[in-house]
Amino acid sequence: MGYDEDWDKNHDRKNEYFCNICGMLITNREIGAEFNGECIDYIEKNIDGAHFYICNECYDIIMAIKKGGVKRAKELHKERIENDKYNTKMMKKNKKGKNKRNKMENN
Repeated sequence: MGYDEDWDKNHDRKNEYFCNICGMLITNREIGAEFNGECIDYIEKNIDGAHFYICNECYDIIMAIKKGGVKRAKELHKERIENDKYNTKMMKKNKKGKNKRNKMENN
C-alpha cells in the first residue's frame, strides 16, 4: 500500500484496531480493508450493524479465495473430505491397536 497523504490527514495514526479475522493488532496504516454495513447472523437469527477491520495479510487471503471461486472451493471441499476419511481411518486403526494392547496387559 503506497503513501496517501490525504488518507493520513483524515485518520489518526495513534488509533489501534485489531483484525477481525486473525486478531492481530493493527494501526490505520496496516488496515487492508474494512467492511461497514449489515451483518446477517444466521446462527443467532438477527441482522445487526457490522464494522470489521482486516489486516493486509488476511485481505490478501480473502482475495485469493475469491479469485479461486467455486471451482477452487470444490477442490478444497474434496481435499477436506479425503483428509477426514484418512484421519477417521487412522483413529479407528489406533483405537484397535490400543484395545489389543489393553487386552494383552490385562492378561
